[in-house]
Amino acid sequence: MEVILNDAQRTSLSITLSRLEIWLTQMQAMLDRDELRMRLAPDNIERIRALTKRQQAIVDELSHRFDLPRETTDDIRRLVAGFSVSWSQLCDARSDKLSRYGAVDLNLSPALDPDLDQLIEMTLGVIHILEQAYQP
Repeated sequence: MEVILNDAQRTSLSITLSRLEIWLTQMQAMLDRDELRMRLAPDNIERIRALTKRQQAIVDELSHRFDLPRETTDDIRRLVAGFSVSWSQLCDARSDKLSRYGAVDLNLSPALDPDLDQLIEMTLGVIHILEQAYQP
């Protein structure tokens, strides 16, 4: 039986599966890091590898079955997105923003904000350089 997806359904499914693929790729890379390997038993690492391999196979099958466009996220776009999120989080970590979690010690601003401001500016610099290099 042929299943037909409308454009909105196709886009939604494609995005969902693409996001899962990103996590699967990140999981595989993380499994090779010592910090995660020390926290998971070797048999659990192998079980996770087998599960993620099977998940990828199902994603591939669904993409083929429904003729879904594969999201080809450019590395530069991915970096810009990641650094943009980091920029936003750094801005929200400034002492004046931390007041939403409770009273802020008067000594926090001079101890924290100058370094955060440098990180914020450097992050914007990285974003700017990456955006200039991006060729869609």
